[in-house]
Order: sequence, then structure tokens, then C-alpha cells
Amino acid sequence: MTARFTQPQINGQNEAGQGVISVAGGSSLLLVARALASAGFFIAVLLLARGLSPDGRGSVAFITVTALVIAAVSRFGIDDATTVFAAQQHAQRPALLANMLALAAIGAFAFGSAACSVLLFAPGIRPAGVGAVQLAILLVGSVAASLQIGALAFLLGCGHIRTQAFITPVFPWLYASLIALVWVIFGLSVTGAVLAWTGSQIFTAVLCIAATLPVAGLGSPNWRLLRATARFGVRVWARGLAVFANARIDQVIMGLIASEASLGIYAVAVNAGEIALYVPGAVATALFPIIAATEEGKRLDLTLRVARALFLIALASIAVAALGGSPLIPVVFGHRYHASVVPFLWLLPGALGFSAMAVFGSALAASGSPGRASLGPTAALVVGIALDLALIPPYGADGAAAAATVAFLAGGTVSTVLHWRFARYRLTRLAPRLSDITLIWGLVKRARQRVASANPLTEMRRT
Repeated sequence: MTARFTQPQINGQNEAGQGVISVAGGSSLLLVARALASAGFFIAVLLLARGLSPDGRGSVAFITVTALVIAAVSRFGIDDATTVFAAQQHAQRPALLANMLALAAIGAFAFGSAACSVLLFAPGIRPAGVGAVQLAILLVGSVAASLQIGALAFLLGCGHIRTQAFITPVFPWLYASLIALVWVIFGLSVTGAVLAWTGSQIFTAVLCIAATLPVAGLGSPNWRLLRATARFGVRVWARGLAVFANARIDQVIMGLIASEASLGIYAVAVNAGEIALYVPGAVATALFPIIAATEEGKRLDLTLRVARALFLIALASIAVAALGGSPLIPVVFGHRYHASVVPFLWLLPGALGFSAMAVFGSALAASGSPGRASLGPTAALVVGIALDLALIPPYGADGAAAAATVAFLAGGTVSTVLHWRFARYRLTRLAPRLSDITLIWGLVKRARQRVASANPLTEMRRT
């Protein structure tokens, strides 16, 4: 493989074996954090489902997802570029942080203002429960979300996975707490729910930015460095945007062409189905900066070993989610959401495609090939949008879920083929092996250690 950046040797991570240990350690830490975050999100989603009708739940989903889409579109890939450059160019970190924060805030405000203006003056394309007040909240939330994501990307590039893991559960638990508080004091409404979401985003963004300052300090913007990161970022932007859009754009499309009730049903299915994506997402996040800092000759072995193990984990996650989630959805969320079961099941196989897209896309981007890294997620996005437009009108939430799974599988296939052509290896190396259990066991063991170390009862026993 060819690399376009000077690869530093960091803490011995230039060996494939050490890289696997680092991926397992970083992934387990992020996995525990995301498990804690998912518990908070579960409570928030449960409160929304119990406190709002499917129409109201659909309006909340439209506002929050649109804000996140604006935040993703407006960064132009500067977050991924910042992760790579921060991992490789330590002396430039203060300027990288300043550039990233400025672009994140200005870009989100500009794009958000344009999007909200269109929605305000074209009421026919937005849900009935979304008015001027909700759009103003949407704009503020999009800026806060952009700053939060950018700051976390900087921490990841600097190797501060522990700090990122500490911050990850803050937003969902604060969000759930504020929803409960609003419900008790004022009664739950669409406006109250999105205010809770935006307030949580603002607090978490401030926390993330504060966490970056001791790492490198805030320098002055460097326009030459900004041009270099922008050139890389624009090329990888399509990947990050497409990965995000694949998970969210279908809800925006449903909000535009389907009923609010259908969107509410689908939003619950998506919230439940995301459990199968936690491990692939955590592994891909930990893998990205490690690949960037790994010696070129060791990257392929590391990537393939992680990919094989992740495929096995994804299969197990799908089976567990299908068996446990189907009977629990109507019990937990209420019988009004019984229709969420079928789209939930349709969504699960997409985890296989998502896993391939995440690992091979991260490997290509971190190896200096962001253009190739973007093609898999872009293919998934194109397929997903086309199928959404074809399947949502006649089949509603079921059609959106089927479209999402086919899109992820298509994107995963494209990413796998592109990585194979880029790295030139035998396809038989993708077949799972018994030795891959080592990585899976390492991930499980480290996750258990993280949980035990965070358990107050464990500390009491030690003392």
C-alpha cells in the first residue's frame, strides 16, 4: 500500500500484534462507553415513546436528525482530517484545534440557516408539528452538535480515547434527565423534547471543547494548515457524510414524504436496531488513528484480522438482537409501537455491510486513500436514497428498513472490493479463522475489566 503522510512510530504500535491489542483495548473502552450511552438513549427514547404519540415522536426525530445531518454536511470532512493530522503532526495540534472549531461553528451556522430558511418558507415539506420556534432550536442544536463532533475527532487523533469514552455517555444521560424533568414540570411536548435535546448538545459541546484545551491548547488559525487539511478533508468528506447519512437520511426522507406516525414507528425501530452496530462502530473508531500511526507494512495484517473478528461479532450481535428485541419492543415501548418490530428485523442484517464499510473505509482513509474510502459509503447512500423513494410510499417503515439494509450491504461489498484492489491480497485471507477468537476474547476480557474497574462494588472489595 502507498502512504501519503509520514508515519510516526508511536509507542510501538508499528507491530501488527501490538496494533491488535491497541484496537482491542480502545474498542473495549469505547464499547463500554457506548453501552452506558445506549442505556441513557434507551431511557430517552422510552420516555419519548411513552410521552408522545407516534406523530409527536416523528416530529422530534425529524428535528434532531435534520440538525445532525446539517452538522455532518457542514464540516467538509475537517473532523476526519483533523483526526489523521493530529495523530501524525503533534506540533500542529493547537492550530488544528483552532481551525477545526472555527470551521465547525461557521459551517454549521451557515448551512443550518439556509436549511431552516427553506423549511420555514416551504411548510409543505416539513412535518406539521415543526414551526418557526422548533426550527430555531434546530439551528442552535446543529451548531452545538458540529462543535461536539469536531472536538471528539481531535481527542481521538491525539490518542485520548479514555477522555472520549468518559464524555460519550454524558449527552444521552443528560438528555434523558432533561426529558424527565420537562415532563414532570411542564408535561412532555415536541418543543420541550427538542429543547432538552439542544440543551444537552450545548452542554456536551462545551465539555468536549474544555477537554481539548489541556491536550494541546488553543492556537491561532493557520491558513496554510487549513488548506492542507481541507484538501484531505474534502476527499474523505464524502465517506464521513455518506456513513452518517446512511444511518439518518432515511428518517429525513420519511419526514418529507411519509406521515409523522410512520416516522415515529421507524424511529423506534432504528433506535432498537442500532444495538447491532455498537461493536462495529467502536472498533472502527479505535482502528482509524491506530492505522494512521502504524508502520505501512503492518497495516494489512492488522486490518484483516480486525475485519474477520468483526464479521463474527456482527453475526452474533444480529442473532442476539433478533431473538431478544422482537418480543421486547412492544412490551417496552408500548403496543402503539408494535409495528416497529418488522422494520427492526429488516434493519439487523445491515450490520454485516456496516462492519465491512466501517473497517475497510477506515483502513483506506487512514492509509492516505480517502477517495477510495468514500466510494463504499457513497454507493450505499445512492442505493439507499433510490430505494427509499421507491419503497417508503407503498411500504412505509418496512420499506425504509429494507432499503437501509440493502444499502449497507451494497456499501460493504464496494468497500471490501476497493480495499482488496488497493492492498492486493488473496481473498481467502478474509475467511474467519480460529485465531480470530483471540481478538474477540481480548475485546470481551478488556470490556469486562473496564466495567469492573468502573464498578464501585469492586473498589469496596479491594479495600
